Amino acid sequence: MFSKLIKCLFSIRFWSYVVKMLLNLYDRSFGSIPKLGAYNDAVIDVTTSFRNPNNIYLNTKVTIGEECRLWASENAKIIIGKSAILGPNVFITSMNHGIEKNTVIRDQNFIERDVIINEDCWIGSQSIILPGVTLGKGTVVAAGAVVTKSTEPYSIVAGVPAKVISYRL
Repeated sequence: MFSKLIKCLFSIRFWSYVVKMLLNLYDRSFGSIPKLGAYNDAVIDVTTSFRNPNNIYLNTKVTIGEECRLWASENAKIIIGKSAILGPNVFITSMNHGIEKNTVIRDQNFIERDVIINEDCWIGSQSIILPGVTLGKGTVVAAGAVVTKSTEPYSIVAGVPAKVISYRL
């Protein structure tokens, strides 16, 4: 047992996790946590990362799983409604690169659009929500889906790109 502890203390995986947690705690103590409807009701894993947290709004009873990334742009918001759940490794961004034909990607303006996750939505592990998407109330996003378009209330979407496969009953 002692040898396992020593082995763990010298592993790169252990120390990278510790550094990630400390950086995240440092960020939180200096105000880079999103605007919360009611902080005591939100459950946010310590490994979650936020970009432009002043443009991220979380309502009450939101749960955000491990290693999630919420990247708001300077000109577009991410709004997450009441009782929404984000599984592990979910990526939500309100900004993307332009893709015009005759301009080098690096020189193009960003496309910035608000992302709205309405109440009672469940976003499965490793899903991606792109700029301009609004998830209707009660939407379920299957694990690994890439959501490029807005959804109707209570729809269940899956795939790349995500398409409606059913509706909640």
